[in-house]
Amino acid sequence: MSGADNNQLDILYDQLLQEESPFEKQILRDVARTFPHMTMFSEKKGQGQQMLFNLMKAYSLYDTEVGYCQGLCFIVGPLLMQRLTEKEAFSVFVRLMEETESKPENELEENTEDTYQTRRYAFRSLFTPRMPGVNLMMYQFDYFLKTYLPALYGHLLRHNVVSTMYASQWFLTIFAYNFPLPLVFRIFDILFAEGPGVTILRFSIAILRRNQSRLLEMESFEELLEFLKGNKIFEIYGEGRDAHNDVVNDAMSMCNIICETELRRLRQEFERTDDTNQIANHGGEMELLSARMTLRELRQQRNYDHNLIEELKTQIEILSEEINEARRDVDPLRDENESLRVQCHELKELLTNEDRRLQSIWEDTVRKIEQENAKLKYQLQQAEGQLIDAKVLMANMEEEKDVLVSTIEVLKNTFGANEVKQAIAAAGNHGSKTGSQHSLRRSDSIISNRSQGGGWFNNVSNAISNYMEQRQTHNSNVGSTTGSVENVEYNEDQAGNVDNNESQQSSRWKFGWGK
Repeated sequence: MSGADNNQLDILYDQLLQEESPFEKQILRDVARTFPHMTMFSEKKGQGQQMLFNLMKAYSLYDTEVGYCQGLCFIVGPLLMQRLTEKEAFSVFVRLMEETESKPENELEENTEDTYQTRRYAFRSLFTPRMPGVNLMMYQFDYFLKTYLPALYGHLLRHNVVSTMYASQWFLTIFAYNFPLPLVFRIFDILFAEGPGVTILRFSIAILRRNQSRLLEMESFEELLEFLKGNKIFEIYGEGRDAHNDVVNDAMSMCNIICETELRRLRQEFERTDDTNQIANHGGEMELLSARMTLRELRQQRNYDHNLIEELKTQIEILSEEINEARRDVDPLRDENESLRVQCHELKELLTNEDRRLQSIWEDTVRKIEQENAKLKYQLQQAEGQLIDAKVLMANMEEEKDVLVSTIEVLKNTFGANEVKQAIAAAGNHGSKTGSQHSLRRSDSIISNRSQGGGWFNNVSNAISNYMEQRQTHNSNVGSTTGSVENVEYNEDQAGNVDNNESQQSSRWKFGWGK
C-alpha cells in the first residue's frame, strides 16, 4: 500500500549501518524511553531497542536535512511492532517521509527504473528545521476547530491554551505518544490508505468534539492542558475494541468536513497570501502565548520547587534529629551487645564442658553395659552347658531304665516272679536311702555322683544281684541236710545251680551288675 518494496533501499540500509551518525548518543538515550511499557522495547539494549536504534541511525544518515528528531521513534516503533523486518520498516518509513521526487544525498550510483516511486506522504516537512508542515497543519487545525467547534475554540483561548501546546504532539508522533497502541495501528492503516493530513486532522477534531462538553466545564489552564496531553481524553470512549471502533467511526464521520479538497484550499490560502504580516502575526501571537504559558509554568515550577525545598529542609531537620537520637541510642546498644557477646562466649564454654561431661558419662555407661553383657553371655553359656549335661543324663537314665526293665524280665523268667519281687523290694529299701539323699541335691550334684560310678539304677542292680546270691547260698545249705537219697537230686540241682549261677554271672556282667 505504501509502495515501499524497493531492493535498492535494502542494499542502501546495509551500507548506512556501517557508517557513524552524529546523533547516535541522542538516539540511544531516546530509544530507552520509547514505549518502555512494551515488552518488545522494555529490555535495555535488547533486540527491540537495537532494531529501533539501527533504523533511526540509518535514516539520520539517509536524510541529513532532517537528521534525527525525538518524535521519529514513536513513528517507527509501531512499524516494528507490526512484525516488519528492519529493512521493511526502513523502506516504509522512507516512503512515509518523502515529499518530492528529488533524490536524497546518499543515493546509489546505480538506479533502475523501479528505484524510487513518487513520494506521496510528505511527512518529513514536519521535521525539517523550519517545520513548515507543522505550521500548515496547525493552520488547518485551527481553522476546523474555530469553524466547527467555536465554543471550544473560544474557551481554550480564554484560558490561554493554544493548539501548539497539545496538538503538535499528536501530529509529530501520529498519536503514538499517548494513544492506545491498538488504536494507533488502526490510524496507521487509514493514514496509508488516505494520507497523513486528512487522517490526523479528522482524528484530532473528532476526539475534541466528543470531549467538548467535558472540556467546557474545566476552568483552569493546568486542568485543560493536563487533560488534552494525557490519557483521560479517551475515558469517554471506554475500553476495548468497541471503544477503538467508536473513535474510528467519529473520525470517519468527519470525511465530508475534512477532505483533500478542503485541505488543498487551505494550503493554497496559507501559501499564496500576500499579507505575510498576518501569517507572521498569527505565528507571533502563538509564540507569545506559548512564551507566556512557558513563563507561567516556570513560575509555578519555581513556587513548587521553593515549597519542595522548604519541605525538604524540614525533612532534613527531622532526619538530623532522628540521627542524633539514634546515635544516643547506639552507645547503650553497643554495651548491651558487648555484654551479650561475653554471655555468648561463656555459654559456649559451658556447653563445651557439658558436652565433654555427657560424653564421659556416656562412655562409662557404655563400658558398664558391655561388661554386664559379657557377664550375662558367660552365664548363658554356663547354663547352656548344664542344660546339655542334663539332657545327656536324662538320655543315659532312659537307656539304663530300659536295660533294667529288660533285666527284670530275664530274672522273672529265670527265678520266678515272686523271687524277683522280693529282690526288688530289698533293693528298693536300699535304693530309697540312696535316692532320698540324691533328691535333696542339685542337678549338678546328681551329675557328679553319676560320674563317680553311682546312680540309683546301679545300686538297685547290685542289690538284686546280692540278694539272689544269698538266696542261692541258702538253698545250697538246706539241700546238704537231706538224705543220701536226695544227693543225686542235689547233685543234679547243684549242677543246674552251677549252670544257673554261670548264667546269672554272665547276665550280671552282661547288664553291668558286677565289676
